[in-house]
Amino acid sequence: MKLSVKGIDHIRIDVREVQEAVDWCLALFDFEVYVSSRTYTIIGNDTLKLCLSEAAEHSFQNGQILHFGLHISNWDQILDKLTQNKIDEDPFVCHWENGAESIYIHGPLGEIELTKVAGAALHDPPELPKNNDQDQDFSLDEDF
Repeated sequence: MKLSVKGIDHIRIDVREVQEAVDWCLALFDFEVYVSSRTYTIIGNDTLKLCLSEAAEHSFQNGQILHFGLHISNWDQILDKLTQNKIDEDPFVCHWENGAESIYIHGPLGEIELTKVAGAALHDPPELPKNNDQDQDFSLDEDF
């Protein structure tokens, strides 16, 4: 049994200035703003969502992707798959207030968010912590 991926849910990217990046994307692409908060903005269209967050000056790498999200159709099989194949010994499970769920796993590609509902954060946006250290593990556990 393998997880069935419907498509990329979103891509999170660190930028120097969120508003500048948003303006640039909105001028170039057929995107709209879905969520705008103190620490990040989600823009995109029906096909793609970008979560743009402001990087700390000392850790900034232009276009650094912090994680990408995949919308999973066979959601009920995820934890078994992770356990059986020792993919991630301690995945972080996020239960959103709207009933949506996300599981954050870590591996050779860094952090990957697996989502039960496409665009889970669009329905119940949290405040994401700023990534102040390039080598720091990014985790949402403390903010939920």
